[in-house]
Amino acid sequence: MKLAFIGAHKTGKTELAERIYTYFSEIPHPIYLVKNIAGEIEKTEGINLLKQSTRQIQERILEKQIIQEIQFAASLDYWDIISDGAPLSHYAYFRGIEREKENEDKNNGKYWDSLDNIVKAWMYSYNKIFKLDPRQRADDSIIKIDIEINNLLKRFDIRHVRLYDKDRLNWENIVKKELGSFL
Repeated sequence: MKLAFIGAHKTGKTELAERIYTYFSEIPHPIYLVKNIAGEIEKTEGINLLKQSTRQIQERILEKQIIQEIQFAASLDYWDIISDGAPLSHYAYFRGIEREKENEDKNNGKYWDSLDNIVKAWMYSYNKIFKLDPRQRADDSIIKIDIEINNLLKRFDIRHVRLYDKDRLNWENIVKKELGSFL
């Protein structure tokens, strides 16, 4: 089983992914949690990705996410993977950051087509994807990324379970119910 929690920053992905990971760990069940790659890079490099990100940093985030998942999927120690922020979440940020610069380079078509294909194919490798809605009073940067994520989900025709803000207190139970067939 491979599951992903996607959404904009500050939606609760990390907390929910960690609670589901803890739940599986108590069964006991060999499972690995791919932690928030973007957050890790922010901490280790001391940067604010919303203000200081570059194409190279965003490419590194995508690459690191996919590599970690491959490494743990190939490991015989872990049967299942939970991803705190799958490539589609990172890609939405990447697209948002680069869209502002896109007029500078008119030859980006093949680049974006290639990344679209990689991210779409990777997202189809998940058994379940949970998309977390932002809080009702989210700031504009969160809303902007949330719109980008929703657009990518639609454009790539990715099946997912939407976790609505109004149900936030019940998200863990909703996820467990959705995963019932995998337990």
